[in-house]
Amino acid sequence: MKLKQINIDFNEKSHAYVVEGELYAGVTTILDVRNKPFLKWWTAKEVVKFLEDKQEQIKSATPEEYSKLLDEAKKAHVRKADTAKDAGKIAHEYVEHYIGEKLGTKGALVMPENEEAVKAINAFLEWEKKHEIKWIFSELKVASIKHKYAGTLDFVAVIDGKFTLGDFKTNAQLSEDACLQTAGYWQALDELSEEGETIDMQRMVVRLPKDGKEAEEWIIPTPIKFDVEIFNALRRVHSWNVNTENNLKGENGKIKIN
Repeated sequence: MKLKQINIDFNEKSHAYVVEGELYAGVTTILDVRNKPFLKWWTAKEVVKFLEDKQEQIKSATPEEYSKLLDEAKKAHVRKADTAKDAGKIAHEYVEHYIGEKLGTKGALVMPENEEAVKAINAFLEWEKKHEIKWIFSELKVASIKHKYAGTLDFVAVIDGKFTLGDFKTNAQLSEDACLQTAGYWQALDELSEEGETIDMQRMVVRLPKDGKEAEEWIIPTPIKFDVEIFNALRRVHSWNVNTENNLKGENGKIKIN
């Protein structure tokens, strides 16, 4: 598969893409404009879990101690997310190097010590054994000049004879966001392709559990054109949000009134 060569730089710390010298929105950042009501229930659940075994501590706490405990409870979901993200990042990095070694682009990594990451990696290795796979790209940066966004897709491969654009997930469960995320990657890859091979490309998500269970493979069934249409609509909403923050609001976050 031949791709047009464009300059795409990624700053991991700020999670920002610069394409041909211009700042572009990231695919996952664009998806953040979607309302995710489940997050508030998950946040509340983590607060309860943090406090449920601290009844005696709460009874004897001073007002200052109680206030500090509540502050810790409010951040419980952040700590949980960071822990899961660390294990997932370690697993992703290992898989990236594993595929990269086969492609001759990266060297192999030593199996990490993080137990959750190891379980996710083993799930990947067992999943790979079940398929005939020809890896083409790993951690490929793509961008749409037309829509001014960029992203990094996990892999492009021929899997059991089918051209496939794929994403690895280590989340506890799959999300419908994957339909739109892969659509954004698909559109950018299609724009960069010199041969139009993306037309018949399937989109796949492979979930790599961190609890020792087998990998879950999901061939995305939603129509690619519809998913692309909705992704582009979210891109427009994201642009409007950025414009509003930059031009209508002051440093205090409030609307500026002339």
